[in-house]
Amino acid sequence: MINTYEDALAFIHGRGKFKKIPTLKRMQRFMDLLEDPPQTKIRPIHVAGTNGKGSTVAFLRSLFEQQNLTVGTFTSPFLIKFNERISVNGIPITDNEVTELARKVKPIVDQLDQELPEGGPPTEFEIVTAMMFIYFASHPVDVVIVEVGIGGLYDSTNVLTPALSIITTIGYDHMQILGNTLTEIATQKAGIIKPGGFR
Repeated sequence: MINTYEDALAFIHGRGKFKKIPTLKRMQRFMDLLEDPPQTKIRPIHVAGTNGKGSTVAFLRSLFEQQNLTVGTFTSPFLIKFNERISVNGIPITDNEVTELARKVKPIVDQLDQELPEGGPPTEFEIVTAMMFIYFASHPVDVVIVEVGIGGLYDSTNVLTPALSIITTIGYDHMQILGNTLTEIATQKAGIIKPGGFR
C-alpha cells in the first residue's frame, strides 16, 4: 500500500537495480499494460553516451527555454532529492505527484512480478521510467529530453520513438553489461537511433 511519499520511495528503491537478461520485452509489456501507452504521447529527445549526457540535457533545456518552450527532463541520478529525476523547466515534480505516480504503476508491477518471475521482476529504473512516461503524457510539455540510464539499445527508456537521438562521447563504461570494446559499447549506445527524426 502506498499512502505517503515515504511509501512511494520505499517501493521504488526496494526494487532490483539491474536486469537479469538484456531485453526490452519486459518494458514493452509494462507499457502495453498501461491504459494508453504513454511513451507515444510525448515529443522526446533521447540522449545517450558515456560522458556529457547530463551537461547536454542541461544545455538543451536552456536553449529551448530561451525560445519560450516548456521543457520536461528525465535524468539520473538525482543530486539532492529523488523528484529531480522528473522535472519541468528545471523544477522537480512534487512529493504528491511522485506518490500518485507510484500508486499508478504498483498494480502493474505486481502483475509483472507474477507474470515474469524467471526473467526477473521490473527494476527500479524501469519503474521510474514508466512513472516519467505517465507524468509527461498527462502533463504535456513542448519537448521531453530523456537521458538514457545505461547503454541505449536495451535501456528501459528505449521504448520511445525520438524526434532526435543524441550520442555524446563514448568511453569504457559498464563493461560487464555493454561489452569489452569501444565497438561493442558504441553499438549499444547507437541502439537509440531510429528512423523518422524531428517532426
